[in-house]
Amino acid sequence: MTKKILRVCLLGLVGMLLLTTLLNSERVLANESLPEQQVLIVHYVDRDQLADLANRYDVVEVDSELQTVKIFSNQITRDALAAEGFTWSVDISYTDLINTEVKPLAGQTTGIPGYPCYRTVAEVYAAADTLAADYPDLVQLVDIGDSWEKTQNPNAGWDIEVLVLANRNTPSVPKSDAFFMSGIHAREWAPVEMNLRLAEYLLTNYETNADVKWLLDYNRVHLVLSTNPDGRLQDEANLNWEWRKNTNNNYCTGGTGQNGRGADLNRNYPYMWVGSSYQCDQTYSGPSAGSEPETVAITNYVASVFPDQKGPNPSVPVNELTATGMFIDLHSYSRLVLWPWGYTYDSAPNDASLRVMSYKFAYYNGHDPQKSTELYPTNGSTDDWAYGELGVPGFCFEVGDTFHQSCSAFNNDISPNNIEALVRAIKIARRPYRLTYGPEVTNISFAANPVLPGQNLTVTYTADDTLYSTYRTGVPSSTIDSIRYSFDKPSWISGSNAKTIVLRTQVPKYTSTFAASTTGLTPGQHTLFVESLDGSGAWGPPTAIFFTISEGGATPTFTPTATPTETPTATPTSPVDLFSIFVPFVQNVAP
Repeated sequence: MTKKILRVCLLGLVGMLLLTTLLNSERVLANESLPEQQVLIVHYVDRDQLADLANRYDVVEVDSELQTVKIFSNQITRDALAAEGFTWSVDISYTDLINTEVKPLAGQTTGIPGYPCYRTVAEVYAAADTLAADYPDLVQLVDIGDSWEKTQNPNAGWDIEVLVLANRNTPSVPKSDAFFMSGIHAREWAPVEMNLRLAEYLLTNYETNADVKWLLDYNRVHLVLSTNPDGRLQDEANLNWEWRKNTNNNYCTGGTGQNGRGADLNRNYPYMWVGSSYQCDQTYSGPSAGSEPETVAITNYVASVFPDQKGPNPSVPVNELTATGMFIDLHSYSRLVLWPWGYTYDSAPNDASLRVMSYKFAYYNGHDPQKSTELYPTNGSTDDWAYGELGVPGFCFEVGDTFHQSCSAFNNDISPNNIEALVRAIKIARRPYRLTYGPEVTNISFAANPVLPGQNLTVTYTADDTLYSTYRTGVPSSTIDSIRYSFDKPSWISGSNAKTIVLRTQVPKYTSTFAASTTGLTPGQHTLFVESLDGSGAWGPPTAIFFTISEGGATPTFTPTATPTETPTATPTSPVDLFSIFVPFVQNVAP
């Protein structure tokens, strides 16, 4: 019996060796027939080996279930992997994609050839200039530094610019800040265009959408559209995936293509920075923390916008009751929402709140929320720096499924869904760690609009505490406790005269109706702000909607027939009687 088992095992071993030989032969033959630039599928054994691969090679995808990574490679990369004992297979379809010549579409005169939805780096800068000229009351274009090429030659390279969106005619109104950057890796096209489209969406809808108007009236939105313009220009010139880093030719002077010059700007930030051993690596972190001019421009500007809310100790949490601001670095790809830490597997001291924020962002963009190290560890990244250095909630959105995403996917999915997530990020920027826990107010409508002066405004709404991503569990929804409303000013602004309606429901999603007196409001357009409180004591961000007080006419009277009580039903979306919750529970609330 033992001999039989041994014989079977030996036969199995021989078979495996033969199969391995055949596979390796096919791989060698494939490599001989494939182009220089190939996408490899490499197996890793544990998290430490994954971290090592990601630190030294251009890892673009991770499959944690199969324990494989996809690596962009040339012959130098493959020789190095082979010397370390790795074997691999070639992703033929991906390899073909990155080696396919891209040509302009028939009649295409603008945009990247073959991809008209993505404006070139020159067109992005021109679009920013146009927005500043067209919306002088809402846009300020700020020069915060130079790209590396411009530091070498003032007639070359680019300015690093911030597009600041805010109502500039209300300097006395307190404003919160949200900072979004894109294009730090040159080959990632979708983030730049998406950031620019966010600006265009906010500006073109300012006068017609109350929810957009209050965002720019009570916030400053800082957009760095092209963080690495030198590298982006190189990528556009080659029309392939090759360019990731900036173009600093002090590093890897003899390298070319994938193993070329420059530093990875998203490994260069001065928080938990770690040096790299090989300058030609795609993830080369630079000779020192913050060595690159693009990094200096961003860090100096962000530090001027946000106060230090954290201090030097990584283990000390941010005071969530008072902290303000939002920081998001837009990347591609993998459809992820990543939160700190990236440099360690340990949880950040504000991990619970960062996690909830990511779950809610992921609800809107449909991405998978993960702590950064669930992908792989990184040192010197932007989001770790923003949170670790300043206490600002820092996130990385990895949008889409490839670096050069198709225009159909970008226009129909990536751009609109991620803009929704970014809008929510602006909404909670005033108190991000607290407002993220509160319910959203949606589906506001009026029984009549316009209304006569002094007439009750009949408002239907939904308060919803269930808008979390389905990709991760463990964040419970809470019941709807109250709503709060105000006219023309949000509740935290002095003089808003906000009023609260206590509901005490037993459901996390609740649709109802209330009546609000318009007495004292003058004829013309006004804004209604509505917020909701959940059973855990967390207020959510406001939702705003325009309504109109008409001129003249008789003013209807309001006389309730009874003093009713509120009993929510088992159906959370069922409205209740018009005045059943309004009369007994309206009270003034301090802003």
